[in-house]
Amino acid sequence: MLWLTLSRRKKLALHQGGSLIQTRWIYDEECTWGEYLDLDVTKNISGHLFDVIQLAADTTSRDIFCLVDWSPFLVELLKHHWIDEFLDEARSAIAGSIESGAESIDFLEIY
Repeated sequence: MLWLTLSRRKKLALHQGGSLIQTRWIYDEECTWGEYLDLDVTKNISGHLFDVIQLAADTTSRDIFCLVDWSPFLVELLKHHWIDEFLDEARSAIAGSIESGAESIDFLEIY
């Protein structure tokens, strides 16, 4: 019988296009072999509200709004913060048309 154990260590990272990727270590104790496994957990963003999420190097604010757009719960929660206007803007933006990089950001506050 094959026994797999999942480590409690996990890493969440937001990537281009609003994809939320969870990286977990999976270890087979019988074979003493393990590997990192990437899982797309974008559709379960509501379950990761209080988890630390790293931003990939190519992430833009458009990607953050694309991630919010995946969750009707988050859209409803943020209604009073003009989320519809931000989501419309993010949907109309063309991926890759926005300059990325820390030098192009004057100020970014997310909370």
